[in-house]
Amino acid sequence: MLLKNILLLNTIAPSGCRMIKTGRCQIKIIPGLSPWPPIDLAEIAASLMPLETSIKILDAVVECSSYRQMIQDVINFSPEILVFQNTTPTVPDDLDLCAYFKKKLPFIKIITFGLHGTVRPNDLLETGCIDFVIRGEPELTCFELCKSLISIQPVTFKDIEGISYRQNSKSFNNIERPVIKDLDSLPFAARDLLNNNRYILTLNNAPFSIIRVSRGCPHGCIYCTSEVFYKDHLRKRSPQNIIEEIKQIIKKHSIDNFIFLSDTFNGEEDWVLELCSLIIKEKLNITWSCNSRIDFLTPREAKLMRQAGNQLISCGIETNSEIILINCHRKIKMADIIKGVKIAKENNIKILGYFILGLPGETRESMNATIKFSKTIGLDYAYFYTATPFPGTKLFNLAKEQGWLKSFKWNKYHHGSSSVLSYPTLDHKTISKSVKKAYRNFYIDLKKIKNELLSTKSKRDFINKLTIGFKLLREFF
Repeated sequence: MLLKNILLLNTIAPSGCRMIKTGRCQIKIIPGLSPWPPIDLAEIAASLMPLETSIKILDAVVECSSYRQMIQDVINFSPEILVFQNTTPTVPDDLDLCAYFKKKLPFIKIITFGLHGTVRPNDLLETGCIDFVIRGEPELTCFELCKSLISIQPVTFKDIEGISYRQNSKSFNNIERPVIKDLDSLPFAARDLLNNNRYILTLNNAPFSIIRVSRGCPHGCIYCTSEVFYKDHLRKRSPQNIIEEIKQIIKKHSIDNFIFLSDTFNGEEDWVLELCSLIIKEKLNITWSCNSRIDFLTPREAKLMRQAGNQLISCGIETNSEIILINCHRKIKMADIIKGVKIAKENNIKILGYFILGLPGETRESMNATIKFSKTIGLDYAYFYTATPFPGTKLFNLAKEQGWLKSFKWNKYHHGSSSVLSYPTLDHKTISKSVKKAYRNFYIDLKKIKNELLSTKSKRDFINKLTIGFKLLREFF
C-alpha cells in the first residue's frame, strides 16, 4: 500500500463568500450565523483512519483569509487525493477551482460529495476536472474509493456503490449505496483535525461543536433536501452512543456547547426523554440547541430538555398561510406552531424561527401577513429566506414543469435573499425585496433590542451583539 496525502477541503468562493455546508444543508453565512465546524469532513476523516495515510482537514472558512491563501495552502500540502463538499450555488466556482488544481497538481485525484452531485453528478463530471462524485452519504463510499485509489493493485471502480466517475471520456453512474441503517456503527468525527477554538457560537460567544444525532426525515416537504440526500425515513443514533461522543469532546477538547444536528430532533418522544435523562444523570453540564418540528414539542419534553441544558430550538415555520402549508405538503397547522412556541417559552427555551417567502401559492398579501405574524408569536430570533428550488426536490420539478424558474445558473441558487422563482402573479424581484423587508420588520424593534442587550452576560457578549446588529443593518438595509 502506497502512502498518499489526503486533503479534505472546506472551500470558500473567489468573492470571499463563506458557507455552512453540512449534509444536505447549503447556507451562506450571514450576520448572526456562526461558521460551523465542517462535520461532514471530520466524519469522513474518521472513516478513513484505518487506511493509515496522511489525512488533513483544511477549513478555509475559518483558516484562510482569502481565496488565494486557500489555493496556496492546498498546493503547499500537495495532496494526491482531494475531497470536498459540493453545493448547488458553488458549482461554477467548484469547477474552476478543480480545473486549477488539475493544472498545478496533475497527479491529483479529486473526489466530491454533496447534495448537487447526488442529484446531478454529470454537472460536475462533464468538464473532466473532477474524477469521482459520491452520491448520498459519503463515509463508507469515500473509504472504499480511497482504499482503491491508494492500492498498489490494479483496480476497477464499477463495483463501488454510490459513485459516479469518468473513464475514457465517458461518465458512469454506479448503483446507489443503501443508507447507513446503524449510525452507531460509524466512528466519532475526527475533531483532532479541526481547529476547534475557531468555531464560536453566537448565542453565548463560546466554542461549540456539532453532533449529528440523526439522519433523514419522513415528512416530505416539497422544498426540503433531506429526502434527496438522506432518503425519507428517520434514523437515530442511540442515546448512549451520543453520550459517549459528548464525553469524548469534553475530555479531549474542553467544549461543552453543542448543536445537536437533526432534521427532526423531537420525532420520537421516548428517545428525546432518554437522551435528556442520560445527560442529567451523567452530570455533563452542557448547553445545546437543536432543530425540530415545533408542533411535536410536548410539555414533558420541553421541561426535561431545559433541565438537560437545552437553550434554543430552531424550527421551520415557513409561512402563516394554511393554504401554502398544504401546497408544500408541510403537514402542520398554525395552531400547533403557536402552541409549540408557547410550550418552549414557558420552559425558558429560546426559539429561532425559519421562514420561507415565495412558496407556491404565495401573494404579496400572504408575504406581508407572514412578516407580521413572525413578530407576534414570541420568537427570539428569525431567519427569512426565499424559496429555493434545489435540484432533486419536488419544488424544483414542479417549478420546472410550470415554467416558474427564472434561471438555471446554479450560482443563483443561494438559499437566501435572491429568488429564482417567478409566478404569473408574483415576480422574483418582489419576493427578494420581501426578505429584506422581513428582516427590517423583525429586528428593528426597540423592545427586542432592549431585551437582547439587557440579557448580555459580559462586556464581550455586549460588543458581540452590537457587532452582529450593525452587520445585519449593512446586509439587509
